[in-house]
Parts: sequence; structure tokens; C-alpha cells
Amino acid sequence: MAPRQKLLVLLPLVVLALVSTYILCAPAQLSLGSFGGNSADPKAATDDTADSAPNAAPDAKADPAAPVRPSGIAYYLPVAQFADSRYLRMNTILNKSIKVCDKTTLETVDKKIVDNMMCDVVIEAERGWGKLCSKTRAMIDHLCSNGGLGNKEFFIKVDDDTMIDPRIEDYIQSEMSGKDVFFGFSPGYIEAFTKYHTWFGGPFYGFSASVLKQICSCAMPDCPPNMGEDQWAGYMLGECNITKEDILLPQGYVYHREYKAPRVSIEFHRFSA
Repeated sequence: MAPRQKLLVLLPLVVLALVSTYILCAPAQLSLGSFGGNSADPKAATDDTADSAPNAAPDAKADPAAPVRPSGIAYYLPVAQFADSRYLRMNTILNKSIKVCDKTTLETVDKKIVDNMMCDVVIEAERGWGKLCSKTRAMIDHLCSNGGLGNKEFFIKVDDDTMIDPRIEDYIQSEMSGKDVFFGFSPGYIEAFTKYHTWFGGPFYGFSASVLKQICSCAMPDCPPNMGEDQWAGYMLGECNITKEDILLPQGYVYHREYKAPRVSIEFHRFSA
């Protein structure tokens, strides 16, 4: 074989041997960074911290004392002796709500009725539909006296004669998270946005935990004569000069007393009293 031909045969073998020796002797130099990564530092290229927190030190750890941002919704449902526990269990939102009962009812009705009411919280309040305003005030006062909403970001008062689309939760949390808000559906009366400040219909309204914190620092007004509990909620927020944004929710998520469609017709009896 001619010398030139021998050289052509041996040259690839020499190159292969050199590459193999490099790989065996210096494996630590080969990393994602060596093949076009963002960092020439092998540790930075393979450290998960570099990807998840580029502005943090590689060994930085979460501060266990840092406050956890509230999330989720706390539903509060005033119930009385006419509540239907089977319906409440079948309704996704109502089933997970905190059932608030008044002490007067529990002291005056049969034990079987009390068991059916599924009370989670008992407050000092009188029974009867005409006493719903004072019952709502007592419910909010109970919240303030027991640490507020805990890790929840929103408070919602809901009636037991409603049908609620669970997707309302996604809407509220995506559109209102991090804001000081008071929200609900229009009650259908012009006074809702004039005489009693802004207020929303009683079947479903609420506010953020930050608004509740302001409420708890205020001396809440009593219920004026003949004022509904939903009117009082707006009246109370106005009288306390609460900093908030009023948001009218879109229709189609909450149905009060009835739901009607081309092939479906459902009516609800008023349970709360």
C-alpha cells in the first residue's frame, strides 16, 4: 500500500482515538452548556434553580415565613327550618358552603329538623325572613370575630333556593384575584345603585378578603327599618367608606327560584327564613 493511502486510512483512527481519550479523561466538561446552552458554567446549566428562578442564587430556598397568598372561595349559606338537606347535597356549590343557623330556630324546632339543617355555624340571631338583615350582620360579625376567611380570597353569601354553575368560580378568581372588590348580580331595582349605595341581589353576592378586613375594622351599622339584607350589605360598605371596586357579574351563572330552557323547566321553593 502506498504511503499516501496508508495515511488516509490511519488518520480517521487517530482522530477517533483522540476524541475517545478526551471523553474518558474529562467527562465533567461535557454538559448542556457545552452544546450551545445558555451558560458556560456546567453547574448553572444542569441546576433546576437556574431555569425556575433566573434571578435567584442557585442555592436559594423559599422563605417558610413568607405569607401565603389566599385563594379560593368561602360560601356562606343562611339556612333555617325549611332547608332541604337532600337538595343542598345535590348542588355542588351549596353542598360545600358553610351553613349558618340562628340560635333561636335551633331552640324552638324539633331535633329532626335541626339535623336536617346541617348547621356548621350557629349565630345569635332571630328567626324569620324579616330578620335576614340582622342575621347577615351577625354572620359577618362572626367572621370578623373568628379570623376572617382564613386562606380563602373571597366571601360569597348565597341563598339555598338557587342553582349555580360551578364555572362562576373560575370567572371570579381569574377576573378579580388580587383586587378589592364587591360583586354580584343586579337585583333589578334602580335604588340598587343610588339610594343605598351600590348593592347586589341577595341570592348571590360577595367581596374579597381584603374588603372583609376593612369591614372588620369598621363599626358596622345596624339594619334600618324595612331594609333587606342585600340592601344592607351595600349600605354597610358605603357607610364604612370601604375602598372597593363594584363589579356586576355576567348573567347565565346563577339562577334564583327557577331555571327554564327549551326542554327543561325547574322551579325552586323559597327555603330561607
